[in-house]
Amino acid sequence: MTDMRDRMVSLSICTCCMLCAANGECGDDCHDVEPLNRVGVGEHITLGVIDHNDGCTEADREEGCDCDKLGFSWQSCDACGSNLGGDRFAAVLWLAEK
Repeated sequence: MTDMRDRMVSLSICTCCMLCAANGECGDDCHDVEPLNRVGVGEHITLGVIDHNDGCTEADREEGCDCDKLGFSWQSCDACGSNLGGDRFAAVLWLAEK
């Protein structure tokens, strides 16, 4: 039996991929890269973090912490590969079961 954490990968995703993961669509303002195109068959994404930041307390989590907001970055999106700069959000990729 494998540990659930062995199937989880932390991602840094763009706004378009975050909106698609949350709502199933991102509207007309998405870039020219297909959102979530790097998510493989049998894999899926959930928004949020695997582990909270060291300074995040239990009270912070109950009120809604900001650990999933990674801020502005020029790093390419892990879910679609877009190189456009913008806000990045934490997400978890759940790998397909083998």
